[in-house]
Amino acid sequence: MSGLYVFSKVFWLLFSPPSLLVILLAAGLVLGFCKPEGLRRFGRRLLGLSAAALVAISALPMGEWLLTPLENRFPVPDLPQKVYGIVVLGGTENEAVAFHRGQPSINYAGERLIQFTKLAREHPEAKLVFAGGTGRMKEGDLPVTESVVAKGLLQAMGMNRKVVYESTSKNTFQNAANAAKLLGDEIRQPWVLVTSAFHLSRAVGVFEQQGWNVIPYPAGYFTTGTYDTLIKFDVTRNLGQLHMAVHEWLGHIAYYLMGRMDSFFPGPVRE
Repeated sequence: MSGLYVFSKVFWLLFSPPSLLVILLAAGLVLGFCKPEGLRRFGRRLLGLSAAALVAISALPMGEWLLTPLENRFPVPDLPQKVYGIVVLGGTENEAVAFHRGQPSINYAGERLIQFTKLAREHPEAKLVFAGGTGRMKEGDLPVTESVVAKGLLQAMGMNRKVVYESTSKNTFQNAANAAKLLGDEIRQPWVLVTSAFHLSRAVGVFEQQGWNVIPYPAGYFTTGTYDTLIKFDVTRNLGQLHMAVHEWLGHIAYYLMGRMDSFFPGPVRE
């Protein structure tokens, strides 16, 4: 496991919007009981800042506003009559629940496998690839990977075709790199790339940078595609969407700076 991967996980554990909010609240509370008056004043300011942030998040759909440009980046394409292959990215599988409960389990991104199955039926000529290992930091803590869970899910949905499973990747960059190792020069053929709409721009940038010829296909949305919602009192939903949006935008920044994408915000090619 690379140090960069561990750093990214630890960084997000500490500085994701929910974590940062809790840290600020806890720090403000502790400092508010310190003896030096300066620290007490600083603690009260932190508490006030945290409370104001919580109120703002509760009332304003900031996550929705940040997700909308990501989800609008690629429309659902009109696919050619025949495509060479279809590749779907992992991330929809809940490995721990699947292992302990004894049946396949999915999370909020389940539409990826639904669309993958639909496209596989519509294009019987296409090769099928699933790319996904595990996003867990600790190696070997569970005897299942995203690929294992996805295989059970696809079989439950009636998938009776051969699927190539890439099962060693930990992130989007490795999805593209490790699947390319399995396929070789085949990646230069047209591949339909299926992943969540909010994640598609970064996925396209990574896959194209590594030589894939992809047709972006969004699967699953969290927004209506408009910006007409100004007030939405729903702290759980608002905070969850903000968490997702900040993570994805930070992913764009990090991948672009590391040279894993050729442009910061990959989009459709316009003639």
